[in-house]
Amino acid sequence: MEPGAVADLLRRFRARSALTQEALAERAGLSVEAIRMLETGRRRRPRQPTITRLAAALSLSPAEVEAFQQAATGSARATTTDLPFDLEDFTGRSAQVEQLTKVLDEAVGRAVTLSAIGGMGGVGKTVLAVHAARLMADRFPDGRLYLNLRGNGGQAPLTPLEALTVLLQALDVPAGDIPGDLDRASARYRTALAGKRVLVLLDDAADSAQVIPLIPGTAGCSALITSRNRLTNLSGARHLLLEVLSEQESLQLLAEIVGADLVNAEPAAATDLVRRCGCLPLAIRVAGGQLAGGSAADLATLAARLGDDQARLDVLTSPDVSVRSTIAVSIDALAKSKRATDQAAATALPLCSLLDGDSFSLRVAASALNLPLDEAEDVLEKLVDVHLLETPALHRYRLHDLVAEVGRERAYATLTEADRRSAWERVLACYQAMLWRSEELTPVLREYGPGWPDPSWAEPAADQTDLQTVLDWLDVERFALLAAVRKAVAGSPVERLAAVRLVAGMGQLGSARRRWTEWQSALQAVHEIFDEITDPVPKALILADLSNASSGYGDYLPAVGYRERALKYAEAIGNYQLQGSLLVNLSYTLQRVGRPKDGLARAEQALELAKAHAQPGVESAAYLMIGSLAGETGDFTLQTEAFVLAAQPLRTNGLPEHLAYRLRFIAESLRECGRHEEALELIQECVDLYRQLPDRADGRLAEALSDLGAVYQALDRHEDAVTCFQESLPLVVEYEIWDQEVLARTRLGESHTAAGRAAEARTEWKLALSLCEGHDAPSDELRALLGAS
Repeated sequence: MEPGAVADLLRRFRARSALTQEALAERAGLSVEAIRMLETGRRRRPRQPTITRLAAALSLSPAEVEAFQQAATGSARATTTDLPFDLEDFTGRSAQVEQLTKVLDEAVGRAVTLSAIGGMGGVGKTVLAVHAARLMADRFPDGRLYLNLRGNGGQAPLTPLEALTVLLQALDVPAGDIPGDLDRASARYRTALAGKRVLVLLDDAADSAQVIPLIPGTAGCSALITSRNRLTNLSGARHLLLEVLSEQESLQLLAEIVGADLVNAEPAAATDLVRRCGCLPLAIRVAGGQLAGGSAADLATLAARLGDDQARLDVLTSPDVSVRSTIAVSIDALAKSKRATDQAAATALPLCSLLDGDSFSLRVAASALNLPLDEAEDVLEKLVDVHLLETPALHRYRLHDLVAEVGRERAYATLTEADRRSAWERVLACYQAMLWRSEELTPVLREYGPGWPDPSWAEPAADQTDLQTVLDWLDVERFALLAAVRKAVAGSPVERLAAVRLVAGMGQLGSARRRWTEWQSALQAVHEIFDEITDPVPKALILADLSNASSGYGDYLPAVGYRERALKYAEAIGNYQLQGSLLVNLSYTLQRVGRPKDGLARAEQALELAKAHAQPGVESAAYLMIGSLAGETGDFTLQTEAFVLAAQPLRTNGLPEHLAYRLRFIAESLRECGRHEEALELIQECVDLYRQLPDRADGRLAEALSDLGAVYQALDRHEDAVTCFQESLPLVVEYEIWDQEVLARTRLGESHTAAGRAAEARTEWKLALSLCEGHDAPSDELRALLGAS
């Protein structure tokens, strides 16, 4: 609720008089219900006789009576004689209050100081400014001026000349002495302030141009300015962006409004309520106003009602104020602007509100808006300027929940179903372009099949030339991408086809960034409509990738089935590279499920196919598996020969990252066979290769370091192992490779145990167990280690 509202004023006046609602009703000759309706905001315009009775019963001063009458009549006249009343339930904002009071304190005896407080509607800019100004009022003995500039209200904003006229009248300048043009009025204003220490609070500024002529020109004066717009042209101003309250501050505010006993009686419901209010002070005040005199059951009921997204904005409405209208004011101001960018921003918000996820990227928004990237950025930055959007990172944007709900209401009210569907299909095309661009930029391209991929799929992302940059973008977008796949699978035939293409292009994101969980979830979503797919190419790719994702997750048994099914489709389309890759991977999963003989047969089949159809990559991988399986059966001669044949071509004519991967695989196989010294030489070479690659290879370096640590463990060099694990861990945490973090912490715990550091070991194992539980991964080994320690 804004300062000066009837409900707010009446509650504070009554509390000051130490009167209950019943006592005030009796003293004023009114009903208790009338008092209650005024204090809860259900009645916002009391009649003049009611005001007179209440003023007498509360012993109000003439200034307080005037303020009460202005609130009751909705008068838009600016209060310029002094600051509005402070809120008794002012909560939190300690850091912001300290910052503002420090600035105001610096104003004494120094040049004019300015503080500009920005933020979305309802976040409490005015409340904060008034609170800070009242705390420092004694530092400005010559006066405190308050002026509502009406920058975002229903009425037209005050012009600078109109504002100066009001301010000059408040400074006792006779009407006949107030100039009629802006420059002379501004000069007269500064003359009136000369030699004085005055605080000017300019509330709800429209823009910098409105404010600049109103800034005092005398040392010792200070101006506090609030605005929903970003005031970028105020020279020397201290800018303070006011965010929503923290959850704890929100609960404190709710307790101030409804009483701590009520909040403590239903802490879970209270927490739900403030979360569903988006921790926006205005929303919490509106919700709290509905609970005056209520019970714990009422609190739980209100929290549940706020959980209904369709009804939330209706619930957050009182006779005095509405969250919906408070937010809409900013949107409407853009729509009414004569500037094309402002109008485009007002149109853009409803479409942006339809985007899935906690935040969205510039590229996705540009696709939804059907604008070039640079034009879309101008539009989105305008929404940031008026605090309808936030920018948590470069080229990423976020909508507050309640702003998003207002936007969605407008989207469904103003856009046709065809408009909304077209925007959604453009978003799907954006994701498709980036996924298939990642495939185009891969050094060794996969072979697909007839018509796959169509070059047009990646064309909208042709501006992207670096694979790792594309993967970085996709990595950030992975949760929104997964949501898009699930939504498309449940949509029209056009959307389901898009889902198939999206998932078929996720190979680089899934495998290179090891996003097994998200990749597997997206693949399984499309697998639900597998029978609808008539093209054998995506069927082969989806099954192949399902096997890769399952295998990466350590779920080998279903991976065997997926690869055997995929192999039949690969044979049907004559894709020898995919056949060979599937045979190699099938041999690996058969080894992992305890079928080494079957695995060896598949590896030999892959080798034969690779030689017959000139597939050197498949040939190298087949030798890799033959060597691994030979070592498992104890044929170390064959193992050595096969490993040499697997690595040698890459040493002479291959990519360093591919050689590093081979070396790591070979070292792991040698370690498992007890050939530790040979494994150490190769894994050290692997680590050295990864250190020479660009920074974005750090995730793979982390995995290789963990393997190096495992070899040191096997050689009883436990301090060397600890060093490797401790270098690996920050990297796997940074790159969110959770499964490797589990492995590194498990191994680190084992090294600590071997070195006699049981407490450190338990710490690492507990962290690893927590990760496993968070990803629903097997954890029996960790539980056993903790149980035995």
